[in-house]
Amino acid sequence: MNKDLLRKNIQAYLEKTAAKLERFAKDKAEREQRVQYYQSWSSSRIQGMNPDDLYDYLSKLWAMQIWGSQFLSV
Repeated sequence: MNKDLLRKNIQAYLEKTAAKLERFAKDKAEREQRVQYYQSWSSSRIQGMNPDDLYDYLSKLWAMQIWGSQFLSV
């Protein structure tokens, strides 16, 4: 492992974070909300999903958010 390269990239990340602190805090809060949401789903709850539950479950996925952004920007 190239430790110098790792330190350089960590430092660059910390500088970027400091420059956009509000944005990073918002992103972190959103990730924490998603973690809590998905951890609230048990195996039995997933097995008992109806179409609306499935839509809600999938629409909150990070990857789905990217696709939604793509369609909105067109």
